[in-house]
Amino acid sequence: QKHPAVFMAVCENRPKGIVQMLQQKPALEAIFLDDALQHLALQPHFKIVLTTFQKPWFDDALLPVGNLREPAAAARDADIVVVTKCPKTIDAESSKAFRIRLGLLPHQALFFTTLAYETHVRGASTLPLKEFVKSPFVLITGIANPKPLVDFLKGQGADFRHLSYPDHHDFGEKEIASLKAMQQPILTTEKDAVRLASSALEQCHTIGVGVRFLDKEQAFLDLVQSAIDGGREALRGASTPASSCGTSASAAAAGRASMPCSSASLTYRCCATDECVTCALLLHAAATAITACVS
Repeated sequence: QKHPAVFMAVCENRPKGIVQMLQQKPALEAIFLDDALQHLALQPHFKIVLTTFQKPWFDDALLPVGNLREPAAAARDADIVVVTKCPKTIDAESSKAFRIRLGLLPHQALFFTTLAYETHVRGASTLPLKEFVKSPFVLITGIANPKPLVDFLKGQGADFRHLSYPDHHDFGEKEIASLKAMQQPILTTEKDAVRLASSALEQCHTIGVGVRFLDKEQAFLDLVQSAIDGGREALRGASTPASSCGTSASAAAAGRASMPCSSASLTYRCCATDECVTCALLLHAAATAITACVS
């Protein structure tokens, strides 16, 4: 809703989904995928791994004991590591200590980010947050970790009752009826607002959240841009016949098709289940080779 120009699709088989998207939208120049690193049929050459400040991978364990979906050693494949949900400031000594504990290699760039909540809430009308929090309200969350939002609102002096639901919660009819019966304004996240969109909750407002780099944001953008530019140059100098695909016909038939080596991929990923954001950027020129790999 915030980005109507973005073409969105859902497909369990990511390579086939990419092909279908390019067939429907031939003008697409980039495709972003959620959870791309866990799909071995995709082979991104530029990877960004996210880990939270509160629960970094060196203090975590593999499922089911902890939240890691892969061993922490897998992060050694990353080009960039971003520590998310940090305090508003981190001194140089703490930053250096964090890098050591993460066990990063010399070539891996490290960045720190924090959450940045919007200053307005959106509902039937848009209100300044400082005005909205002057009256009691009900906070509804169906996300894995609502604590940062709860702490932020408390810091604003807000008086609210928190109704916390499991991550990805689908609200039932009785729950919707109960929410409608409330005589107080409702505040929820943008993620939850999508699931509540068809419920006609007139008193419902949403608050957005973004990411702010503590420093070196331009360095991060430069690295990303360099990866994209490098992929484009590779595509200009490489042909993309079916033979350029890294898999044989038998491998493709076995469901393990690979991206052609000339494609450019940019991947964001987090090791923890409560913040898994992955993205792969695929240059459209590689579509022919990908189609040949997917049967």
